[in-house]
Amino acid sequence: MSSARIVFDEMDTGPEHFAARLPLPGELIRFLPGDDRPDYCLVKLDQPLLFVPEPPQEIPDWLKERIAVNAWPTPGFDIGRASPDLVVRPPDRPPAVWVHGLIICARMVGTQLSPTMRDLWVNVAYIIDSSQFGADRVDFEKNYPAAIARINLVEP
Repeated sequence: MSSARIVFDEMDTGPEHFAARLPLPGELIRFLPGDDRPDYCLVKLDQPLLFVPEPPQEIPDWLKERIAVNAWPTPGFDIGRASPDLVVRPPDRPPAVWVHGLIICARMVGTQLSPTMRDLWVNVAYIIDSSQFGADRVDFEKNYPAAIARINLVEP
């Protein structure tokens, strides 16, 4: 895949800090296979996002079952999952993670990202471990499901 410019221009579901940065431009770098599908895509953001996660929470058993069945992200985030080079620890605020890239895939399995795409809704995961950038597969432990957003190709 030759790199293509995209812009995230609308959010359906996700955190306020993502919505506040829209329109969010980036570059499609390459496709990566995952354990469940072959068409994930690595996106390098033009400017990094600062992800200030909620701390991990105690989750009731009934919610754990729904999270597992529906593949929802677990509420809260363990900052220890992020690679140290991406973590910032301000003295007066909670720790945060610089997000330089995203892993995306079309919401509808089988829908292809292509040079003619318009108004494509994608699942968005933050890359929270720098080693994902050089990996040849998506490693779900190195990413954090964050949003559902719409992308459009930026015309050259």
